[in-house]
Amino acid sequence: MDLQDDRKLTQFLNKVIGSHSLHARWLNSLSYLENCGARSLARFEHPTKVKKEMVKHAAEEFRHAVHLKQQMERLGQPLFIDYRLATLLGGYDTLHYLTRLQVKISRMSDDPQTRYLLTTYAIEKRALILYTLYDTLLKKAESPITIRSVLREEEDHFQEIFDEMEAEKTPHVLREKAHQEECLLFEQWFASLSADKN
Repeated sequence: MDLQDDRKLTQFLNKVIGSHSLHARWLNSLSYLENCGARSLARFEHPTKVKKEMVKHAAEEFRHAVHLKQQMERLGQPLFIDYRLATLLGGYDTLHYLTRLQVKISRMSDDPQTRYLLTTYAIEKRALILYTLYDTLLKKAESPITIRSVLREEEDHFQEIFDEMEAEKTPHVLREKAHQEECLLFEQWFASLSADKN
């Protein structure tokens, strides 16, 4: 993200943090994406050949989804019972964000392990960027919302997937392409988030 985009994201997040109703929908949107990520990890698993790290990663993503939902209570907002469209910021672009990324990355390789690594790499890289900025702004605003535990685990996830890609010698050109595809989807998603006035 360039400086101008970073400023736009900062402005958006400050607006969200300043509105309890928007903030609740933002938290529900993040919870939805974490839940989708966890389910996606589970789909990548082999029925029997599953490493402890993969089980741990999926479990932590599910925990993030729960944690983000629970944070709504700190805003004095009722918990959204589900992920209906009206409870998410960004509409259909939020609903289909990860699916679109998986489709784009599936075209880069026929190997399921490579697709898993590239998809997870792109998602974790974005999570690290987004949660780091969000955490900084929450602290600055003295918000009751806390995502520090989520951020710490996302840092670990990114390092783990990076190390695995290095060990498997995943080509750097594919990593960069996966990141670029995610950036394009993020720009589209961010435009929908910014346009969502409800």
